[in-house]
Amino acid sequence: NDTAHLEYVLFDDDSMEIQQKHERLHMFGFAYNKALGNWLLKSEGAILNRVHYTNRPDTGYTRLDVLAGAEYSGFNETTISLEIANRHINNHRPYLEEYPDGVLQDMYQLALRYNRDFLNDTLSLSLLVMVYGPSDADGAFERLALDYDLTDTITVRGGAVLYQSGDLLTMQEVGDNDRLFAELRYSF
Repeated sequence: NDTAHLEYVLFDDDSMEIQQKHERLHMFGFAYNKALGNWLLKSEGAILNRVHYTNRPDTGYTRLDVLAGAEYSGFNETTISLEIANRHINNHRPYLEEYPDGVLQDMYQLALRYNRDFLNDTLSLSLLVMVYGPSDADGAFERLALDYDLTDTITVRGGAVLYQSGDLLTMQEVGDNDRLFAELRYSF
C-alpha cells in the first residue's frame, strides 16, 4: 500500500504506542503504448483492492487508476508530453477528505513535460508542469531544470520549483515553498 495508516495500541499502564502499519493490497494493471511516427500514445490502468486510509484503518477500499497521454518527438532534440490521470475511489466516504488523508473520490492530475537538448547534448532543459484537479483550483507546481555536462563524468544541475496552493488538502499550504536548487554530480 502506498499510503500507510497508524494503528493505536493501548496498554494497561495508560500509555499509548503508535505503530505504522502497511497492509497488503491486490493490484491488477495494464499498460499500452503505440508509436505512430513521431507520436507515442500511452495508456495505463490499474485496479487496487484493499487500499486502507488513516481515518478508517479497518476499512479497505477499491481504487481505479487510469492514465492517458501522448508524447511528441518530431522537433529537433525536443520531446513534449501530456498525460492526464484520474484516481477514483469506489464507495468513497466524506471522512476520507478530512485530515490526514485528504482523498477525494476523483483525484485528477495533468502533467505537461518539455525536454530539449542543446550544444550537442551537453545542455538539457526540462520543464514539468503538474496540475491537480480538473482546473488548477486543487493546486499545481512547475519545475524548471538545466543540466550541463562539464565532462563525461561531471554534471552541474540547477533550477527552480514553483508551487501554487489549492483546495486539495496536501496542496493547501505549499504556495510559500518555492525552491531554487543546485547540484554537482560526479559519475564514475
